[in-house]
Formats: sequence, structure tokens, C-alpha cells
Amino acid sequence: MFDRSQSHIPDLPDLSSGSLPAVSPGFVLDKASIESLDITFARYINTSERRAVKHDAAPCEPLEITTRWGATLILGCGDYLVSDIDDPSDMWPVSAEIFERIYEEVSPGVFMKREWVDMAPLSDITGDEEVVVTVDTGHGVVTVVAGDFYLCRGKDGYIWVMAKEKFERCMRPFNSDSGDDGSTSS
Repeated sequence: MFDRSQSHIPDLPDLSSGSLPAVSPGFVLDKASIESLDITFARYINTSERRAVKHDAAPCEPLEITTRWGATLILGCGDYLVSDIDDPSDMWPVSAEIFERIYEEVSPGVFMKREWVDMAPLSDITGDEEVVVTVDTGHGVVTVVAGDFYLCRGKDGYIWVMAKEKFERCMRPFNSDSGDDGSTSS
């Protein structure tokens, strides 16, 4: 299991060229590489309630957000900082365009995601639970151990990772036959 207190996180790839390096010696995944791999995704819907705050206070400058597993993500101006209600320390940025399209306010300041997510265990992709995987989420580069995380892909192709324990707590299989279309109303 990934030890969040470990003091050494593997070096991140050099992104100065504008593209991610090839998938070696660990795995490096971005939106383009996901499309080129034969990944078997299953469709899920999230059942958890979240809090969200729009980052637009003046002066509005990008903020660095550190995830529970030590990744640094960027919260841009106008984006939303989202957290689980039951664990406020579990927070992440969501772009304004995505948040306003797929989240619904269910009570004052409380939101639920209303769109399905394609998910696959990272260990199924790598074939090894212990391999280190680097994922370019669009808000930053995240490095995790495959056996502890799922790869998530939204309808728009945006990718991110979710801890296995969180997946087990808040995701359920998507069922289009139940009238649960997993989409937001326009």
C-alpha cells in the first residue's frame, strides 16, 4: 500500500518540451496516451456529496493545492476548489466549465456530480500493483502507486486518479436502464 508519509516521491518527468515522455520505465499517462492504449473502462456514478468554493476573490491568482497523497495541482482563477464533506482535507480543483456543467447544488453549498465516469484500476493498465504511474490531469502531474488508485475519464476525455478507498466508498456502477442517465440537465 502507498505510504503517504514517505519522504521520497519519484522524480517527475521533464515537461519543458511540452509533451510527456514515453511510457517507460514506469507508466506516464496523459489524455493522448490513454486514447492509444487498449484500456477496459467500466462506467460508474459518484454518490458522494461535496462542498465547493469558486476561486474568484480579488486579486485572483492561481493557487497551488496539495492533495492528500502529496501531488501539487493548480487552482486557476474562476475554478472551483472541491472537497468531500466527510473529509475536507481531500480537496482538488475543477475547472469552472466542467464544474458548472456536471455538478448540481443539492442544498446550499453542497453539490453532487451528475455525470458518469469511466474508471479502470491502474494496476489493470500496468499489470503491476507496485509500479509508479504519473498522470497529467490538466491541473498538474500526479504520481501514484498503481495498486492504490483508479484511472478516471470523464465524458469530455479529462483524466484524473481516484484513491481505491475512495472508489469503494462513493462509486457505484452506472445503470442506464434505471433512468439514471448520469448527465446533468441543461
